[in-house]
Formats: sequence, C-alpha cells, structure tokens
Amino acid sequence: MFPNRVQRREGELLLAEGKSAGRSGGYLESLRLFSHNARLYLVGSFISNIVQGAFGALLNLYALQLGYGADFVGVLVSVQMFATGFGSLPASFICYRIGRKKSLIIAALIVGFGTLGMAWSSAAWALILFKAIYGFAFAFLSVTIAPFLMENSTPKERAHLFGLNFASHTFAMMLGNFGSGWIADELATTMGALQSYRITLTIFAVGVTAAALCYAFIKEQERAGGPSGKEAIVKGLSEAISLKEARQLIIYNLLIGFGAGMVVPFFNVFLSQKLNATAREVGLVLAISQIITGLASLAAPVLVSKMGKIKSVVTCQLSSIPFLLMIALPPNVSAVSISFFIRNALMNMVNPITSNL
Repeated sequence: MFPNRVQRREGELLLAEGKSAGRSGGYLESLRLFSHNARLYLVGSFISNIVQGAFGALLNLYALQLGYGADFVGVLVSVQMFATGFGSLPASFICYRIGRKKSLIIAALIVGFGTLGMAWSSAAWALILFKAIYGFAFAFLSVTIAPFLMENSTPKERAHLFGLNFASHTFAMMLGNFGSGWIADELATTMGALQSYRITLTIFAVGVTAAALCYAFIKEQERAGGPSGKEAIVKGLSEAISLKEARQLIIYNLLIGFGAGMVVPFFNVFLSQKLNATAREVGLVLAISQIITGLASLAAPVLVSKMGKIKSVVTCQLSSIPFLLMIALPPNVSAVSISFFIRNALMNMVNPITSNL
C-alpha cells in the first residue's frame, strides 16, 4: 500500500535518526523528553508485539498438529493478510471517530480474543474466522500507530521515539518467538504437543490484556478541527492514486508481498516438517532472525548517504534472492537458518527506506 504522509514522515524520521543523535544528545536525553502517553504506548506495544511473535511462531505448527496440511496453513495466512489489507479503510474511519486511545485498546483486545479463539478451535471455519479477527486488529494498528506517535512527540525527540519503537518491536517479536517455542516444548513433555500449543497461546493471549491496560491510562488529546475522517481519507487516496510514482510503488509492494507471502509464512512449517525441528528450535531461529534484522536496519541511514534511497533498496533486496534460493538446498537446520537470517536481513533492513520513497 502506498504510504500516506504520516508513514512517509515515519520513514524520514527513522532515516534521520543517525544524523540527529549527536545533536539531540542521544537516547538517554530523548527518553527523558518522551511524553507520558508515548511511554505508555511503548510499554503496551512491547507486550502486544510479544504476543504477535508467539502467534507467528506457533500458529502454523498448531494447525499442523490439528491434522491440517500446508495448503490450509496458506489459507490462514491469506485470510489474515486480506483482513488486515481490506480492513484498513474501515479501521481508518472508526479510528477517526473514536480516537487513537480507544483504537489502541480495541486492537489489543481483539488480538487477545483472536489468539484465544484460535487456540481453542479445531474446526476449519472457526480457525479462519478467528484468524480474520486477528488480522483486523492489525488493520487498526496500521492506521493508528504513526499518527499517535506524531501527536505525542515533538521534533526534538521524535526521531528517537520512532527509532525506539522500531527497535522494541523487533526485540519483543524475538522474545515472543523464542519464549513461545521454549514454553511449548517444556509443556509438551507432560501434556503432548497439541495441548502444549493451546496452553502456550492462551498464556500469551491473556497477557495481551496488560497492553490494553497500558493504553487505558493514555490521556487522549483534543484533535484540531478539519475535514471529516471520510473526506480526509478519500482525498488522500485519490491524491496518491493520481501520482505515477504512487502507482509504481503499489506494483512494487504487490510483487514483494506476493513473493514474501509464498515463502516467509511457511518457513516454520518447512523447519518442522522437512527438517524435524522442535518448537523450541523454530522459536530460536525466528528470534535470532529478528535480532539480526533489527541490527541490520541500523545501517539504513548509512546506505542512503552512500548510495541513495533507490539504489539502497534495489541492491539489498536483489542481494537477498540467492539466499532465498539457498534455503531449500541444505539438509540441516543450521545451514537453512543461516541462509534465512541473511535473506531476512537484506530484504527487511531497507524497510525504513521504502516507507520514505
């Protein structure tokens, strides 16, 4: 999807972070400048992203334990993507009407409800339904986070706030990946794999209520007058579609999404079914991948200063293709994981750049 002005600004701030660090005194000084609302959001978001990491590590393995095949796993992946994509527009209208605070609370509760529903469902229709509900929660988040951070920061600490939000997302996903795999493996020794997945997902689903509690203490700011939510969104969409660069970026995102959607969501299935990896091993591999990608993203400002935005994106993402092909070749978890780490890092380290194209 073509990034709106706030999303473009987010990418711009992330890329400017390295340049502004010295002038602003670094993260320690900026942390003291973070508003009450921003700090509450960072804590709540961290908790929510841990749940997202756990869900991403275990859901496909859980579906396999229920007796479904990789084809049904693909259906579940598609359902979430469609729910998030097509739900973004109505979520934008709802967010504008009820405010950022309520939108964040609703999103956190829906994440917990969707995860809990998936954990205790076995029928295909129920799994699909709860996966769609889970996906819709991220539609709320996608249209809420960047505007909320913009409204609750000043130019002096904004770059560090966006940068810390990105870093905490990566670290929280890592904890969710590894923690869920470790807990599931420990529980499996006494209750079997299927039940261990259910209990583990339930633990994380209930835990996300802590994120909603953090959001509940946010003090909602009064919004300045302007066009209605519907008018502003429709105007923004029409302006974006009318631009040649926007249409090109839409095609780019479609191609990238199509390719990634055929590989990345099935990586844990590949590790489990083809390489006989345990849930703990799957979680560890995904966690390490998050760490490496997060560290690699710190090089984004340097790449832009040396090569420019377009060349940086093209070079990194083209360089990831050989490692994508190599994932299917080695016969062991270690070799496959190394290829996956490098592929993910090269492909995703330029995300701050693509959001500012």
